[in-house]
Amino acid sequence: MLETYGWGLIDFDFSYNQQGFLLVEVHHSAFAKARGGGDRPSCFIEAGLLSAFFSQLTGRELYCIQTTCESMQADCNRFILGLPERVKVAEPWIEQCQDHDTILSRLCTHLSTDPVG
Repeated sequence: MLETYGWGLIDFDFSYNQQGFLLVEVHHSAFAKARGGGDRPSCFIEAGLLSAFFSQLTGRELYCIQTTCESMQADCNRFILGLPERVKVAEPWIEQCQDHDTILSRLCTHLSTDPVG
Protein backbone atom coordinates (compact mmCIF):
# COMPACT_ATOMS: atom_id res chain seq x y z
CA MET A 1 0.00 0.00 0.00
CA LEU A 2 1.09 3.51 -0.73
CA GLU A 3 0.17 6.38 1.59
CA THR A 4 -0.05 9.78 -0.05
CA TYR A 5 -0.93 13.14 1.40
CA GLY A 6 -4.63 13.82 1.00
CA TRP A 7 -5.43 10.57 -0.80
CA GLY A 8 -5.29 8.10 2.05
CA LEU A 9 -3.86 4.62 1.56
CA ILE A 10 -3.73 3.47 -2.05
CA ASP A 11 -3.38 -0.19 -3.01
CA PHE A 12 -2.85 -1.30 -6.60
CA ASP A 13 -3.87 -4.77 -7.75
CA PHE A 14 -2.28 -5.85 -11.02
CA SER A 15 -3.68 -9.41 -10.91
CA TYR A 16 -6.21 -8.58 -13.67
CA ASN A 17 -3.57 -7.12 -15.95
CA GLN A 18 -3.93 -9.99 -18.46
CA GLN A 19 -7.63 -9.12 -18.78
CA GLY A 20 -6.72 -5.45 -19.30
CA PHE A 21 -7.80 -4.08 -15.92
CA LEU A 22 -6.04 -2.36 -13.04
CA LEU A 23 -7.81 -2.42 -9.67
CA VAL A 24 -7.22 0.35 -7.17
CA GLU A 25 -8.36 0.51 -3.55
CA VAL A 26 -8.24 3.75 -1.58
CA HIS A 27 -8.67 3.59 2.20
CA HIS A 28 -9.45 6.73 4.25
CA SER A 29 -10.28 8.79 1.18
CA ALA A 30 -10.51 12.52 1.76
CA PHE A 31 -12.90 12.70 -1.21
CA ALA A 32 -15.36 10.25 0.38
CA LYS A 33 -15.16 12.06 3.72
CA ALA A 34 -16.04 15.34 2.02
CA ARG A 35 -18.96 13.71 0.19
CA GLY A 36 -20.86 12.37 3.18
CA GLY A 37 -23.54 9.76 2.44
CA GLY A 38 -25.24 8.62 -0.71
CA ASP A 39 -26.64 5.70 -2.62
CA ARG A 40 -23.98 5.50 -5.36
CA PRO A 41 -20.19 5.74 -5.50
CA SER A 42 -19.44 9.43 -5.77
CA CYS A 43 -15.70 10.12 -5.78
CA PHE A 44 -15.69 11.35 -9.36
CA ILE A 45 -12.62 13.53 -8.83
CA GLU A 46 -10.67 10.56 -7.52
CA ALA A 47 -11.74 8.44 -10.51
CA GLY A 48 -10.80 11.25 -12.91
CA LEU A 49 -7.39 11.71 -11.34
CA LEU A 50 -6.65 7.99 -11.49
CA SER A 51 -7.78 7.88 -15.11
CA ALA A 52 -5.66 10.89 -16.09
CA PHE A 53 -2.58 9.67 -14.21
CA PHE A 54 -2.60 6.17 -15.67
CA SER A 55 -3.52 7.44 -19.14
CA GLN A 56 -0.42 9.65 -19.06
CA LEU A 57 1.69 6.83 -17.65
CA THR A 58 0.64 4.27 -20.27
CA GLY A 59 0.20 6.60 -23.25
CA ARG A 60 -3.31 5.21 -23.84
CA GLU A 61 -6.68 6.64 -22.94
CA LEU A 62 -7.97 4.79 -19.90
CA TYR A 63 -11.32 5.01 -18.18
CA CYS A 64 -12.02 4.55 -14.49
CA ILE A 65 -15.19 3.49 -12.71
CA GLN A 66 -15.80 3.41 -8.98
CA THR A 67 -17.55 0.32 -7.64
CA THR A 68 -17.54 0.95 -3.87
CA CYS A 69 -17.40 4.11 -1.79
CA GLU A 70 -16.57 4.82 1.82
CA SER A 71 -19.35 7.42 1.80
CA MET A 72 -21.73 4.44 1.42
CA GLN A 73 -20.17 2.67 4.43
CA ALA A 74 -17.88 0.46 2.30
CA ASP A 75 -14.52 -0.48 3.81
CA CYS A 76 -12.73 1.41 0.99
CA ASN A 77 -13.17 3.06 -2.39
CA ARG A 78 -12.65 0.55 -5.20
CA PHE A 79 -11.90 1.49 -8.79
CA ILE A 80 -11.45 -0.43 -12.02
CA LEU A 81 -9.33 1.08 -14.79
CA GLY A 82 -9.12 -0.09 -18.38
CA LEU A 83 -9.79 0.85 -21.96
CA PRO A 84 -13.01 2.88 -22.22
CA GLU A 85 -14.80 0.39 -24.47
CA ARG A 86 -14.10 -2.39 -21.95
CA VAL A 87 -14.95 -0.52 -18.75
CA LYS A 88 -17.92 1.67 -19.69
CA VAL A 89 -20.12 -1.40 -20.13
CA ALA A 90 -20.15 -1.63 -16.31
CA GLU A 91 -21.85 1.73 -15.76
CA PRO A 92 -25.40 0.25 -15.81
CA TRP A 93 -24.30 -2.42 -13.33
CA ILE A 94 -23.17 0.31 -10.93
CA GLU A 95 -26.53 2.04 -11.37
CA GLN A 96 -28.16 -1.30 -10.45
CA CYS A 97 -26.05 -1.33 -7.24
CA GLN A 98 -24.23 -4.54 -8.12
CA ASP A 99 -21.29 -5.31 -5.85
CA HIS A 100 -17.63 -4.95 -6.82
CA ASP A 101 -16.92 -8.68 -7.25
CA THR A 102 -19.98 -9.16 -9.46
CA ILE A 103 -19.03 -6.19 -11.64
CA LEU A 104 -15.45 -7.40 -12.00
CA SER A 105 -16.60 -10.92 -12.83
CA ARG A 106 -19.06 -9.62 -15.42
CA LEU A 107 -16.38 -7.40 -16.97
CA CYS A 108 -14.04 -10.39 -17.34
CA THR A 109 -16.87 -12.53 -18.74
CA HIS A 110 -17.91 -9.76 -21.12
CA LEU A 111 -14.31 -9.43 -22.27
CA SER A 112 -14.04 -13.15 -23.02
CA THR A 113 -17.28 -13.13 -25.04
CA ASP A 114 -16.61 -9.84 -26.86
CA PRO A 115 -15.21 -10.58 -30.34
CA VAL A 116 -13.36 -7.25 -30.37
CA GLY A 117 -11.99 -7.58 -26.76
